[in-house]
Amino acid sequence: GFGSIWMIDTKEGYATVNTLNVDDNPQTKLYHTLDGGYNWSPMDIVNTRQPMIKVFFRGPYLGYTVGGGSDVFKFSVN
Repeated sequence: GFGSIWMIDTKEGYATVNTLNVDDNPQTKLYHTLDGGYNWSPMDIVNTRQPMIKVFFRGPYLGYTVGGGSDVFKFSVN
């Protein structure tokens, strides 16, 4: 289940996954689409055991994810 989705335009967007990982292995929690949400690909920049609740951007290139506990990830896109 996606936690939140942030679309940069009608085609490109990012989504967080809000499920808790019960294993000892972190799972990818950020996904990316280039086709308006028809297909999503995992991004290996947000790996955590905690759920990711929200994704948002400050400007067109600087993104943040906020999750359970104190997890905050900052990332840039081109």
